[in-house]
Amino acid sequence: MTLITPTRAPRAYSPGQVRRIIGIGGVTPVVFALIGCALMASWAPELPDPIAIHWGAGGSPDGYGSLASVIAMLLGYVVLFSAIIVVSVVALRSSPQRSSKPRLLIAGSIWLSTVMAFGLTGLVWAQRGLADAADTGSVVAPFVLGVAVGLVFGTVAWFLTPVPARLDASLNDGAQPAMALASHERVSWSRSSRPATRTIVVFFAVFGVLSLGSVLSMALTAAPWMWVTVLLLCLVLLASAVCFYWRVSVDQRGVSVRSEIGVPTFTIPLDEISGARVVQVNPLVDFGGWGLRWTAGKTGIVVCSGEAIEVTRKSGKMLVVTVDDADTAVALLEGLLRRRDASVPPAASSPPSTPTVG
Repeated sequence: MTLITPTRAPRAYSPGQVRRIIGIGGVTPVVFALIGCALMASWAPELPDPIAIHWGAGGSPDGYGSLASVIAMLLGYVVLFSAIIVVSVVALRSSPQRSSKPRLLIAGSIWLSTVMAFGLTGLVWAQRGLADAADTGSVVAPFVLGVAVGLVFGTVAWFLTPVPARLDASLNDGAQPAMALASHERVSWSRSSRPATRTIVVFFAVFGVLSLGSVLSMALTAAPWMWVTVLLLCLVLLASAVCFYWRVSVDQRGVSVRSEIGVPTFTIPLDEISGARVVQVNPLVDFGGWGLRWTAGKTGIVVCSGEAIEVTRKSGKMLVVTVDDADTAVALLEGLLRRRDASVPPAASSPPSTPTVG
């Protein structure tokens, strides 16, 4: 039997739109950060050494560090976050659904960079002319101003960011090929579902930067609450291992999707399946992100963009799993469903009644 391989969805943005996204979501936040860094560096002769970098619940400084650490924090976090957002958006492929999530991500990149630029620059500005950083008052105002200005800039970015192109819905429609199976034949299919290498590299880069920032903050402030941050980062790493590495299997029992560490596991018995098909998945547009997702009657195990298996239960609920060689899995599953339906005997009809002549 010849299997039909689904056409790979085209890119969601044209080259011109990609350049606009890079300018709005990548270059603009870095420019904001550079302006803040330049201002802070120009105030260096007027600042105490060390400067206050953390405030307690009472509004007084309780952590101190160097001006260089604040500049590095602003530039490092803005550059890293903006790069991740821009790469995620420009790498999108078209989807049949229209979504505002890419525009929301770009607007969020602008908003975050504005808040950080205003907030960190403001806390340094508040210490100009002080002999002792402990005399610094509250620095809430610069962050509040950053939130307000960031909302304005983010809204402008929303409208300037192009809408992703929609995929021809026919790529996700149509009958799926079925594998011809003998009544006694036993066959199975199994593949690993895991993120692309670049996704793993980006994830661990982000995790590494956040971990390093937490360790440096603990070293500079000795704040006990930073241990909570480190613990949360470890939990995120564990959750990522659970949500990004899966084993997908199809056989005469049905469909099984199991995390590589054993839990969680999703199993759909063959008797509960009404159909299956190959679909093209755009993680941001279709599910709002990567990992284990839930949306509108669908459970998504989404670790990358591209082809996926969509299994529909008789109840109408669906399971969508991104995995390579999805066409073979669906062909096998369709063959198993046809064999199952062919083996079910038709309902017995009532014998015709014989009239009685009295």
